[in-house]
Amino acid sequence: MRQTIREKRADSINIVPAASPKVGMSPIRSLALVPLLALIALTAACGGTTPAESSASTTSAAEASEPPAASVDEGLFNVDITLRRDLVDPEGVQTDEEILAAFDDEPGVTAVVNPDKTLTLSMSKDRQGEMLDEMRTSMKESLADLADDPENSFTAIEADDDFTTFTVKVDGTKYNVLEEFYAFGLYIQGGLFQQLAGVAADDVDVEVAFVDDKSGEELGRSSLAETLASNSGTS
Repeated sequence: MRQTIREKRADSINIVPAASPKVGMSPIRSLALVPLLALIALTAACGGTTPAESSASTTSAAEASEPPAASVDEGLFNVDITLRRDLVDPEGVQTDEEILAAFDDEPGVTAVVNPDKTLTLSMSKDRQGEMLDEMRTSMKESLADLADDPENSFTAIEADDDFTTFTVKVDGTKYNVLEEFYAFGLYIQGGLFQQLAGVAADDVDVEVAFVDDKSGEELGRSSLAETLASNSGTS
């Protein structure tokens, strides 16, 4: 019987720091790479951990799977998008001035740091569409890079335009079931894109399937909604 990711247990999930977005990259496009920090940094390893360590690391992955907090307030022609601070400053090292300066040269976008340290981006609806297109391009490029990584069994990662579904094609001879924990990063990536597009937080969902690229056999499937429901039921 096929198991879902929530029915499998790994000995550890190590979340390690990842590099910040490239210097000089558009801050709008770099938003697409923030959730990939979790995707690229999630690695599964067997052995060498105590039950307490395993529990702590699993909790970290569960927390990372939640959709990033964002809200969209729409007017007739303009839109305000409020993002969590750690979406644009994942390492927590930038000052307000440094964050705002990064948007100085971004056409059609005004950035404001709020008293609660969230960041509000104001733009026209046309600019929002351009921003989503930029994010879509960046994320697809990053997914292609991940599929090219020889450290995993992935041969291709496909996603729909709204990033609600991902299909991870794998080399069945190299596939390790623990690689399904990469789905947590895809949850975050798809969830961020949907929220920036105006999808209500309660309606955000991301589904991930792992498929043998030769036989077409589905090796695993999971979704953000079922994972959050499982975590809530066992907490």
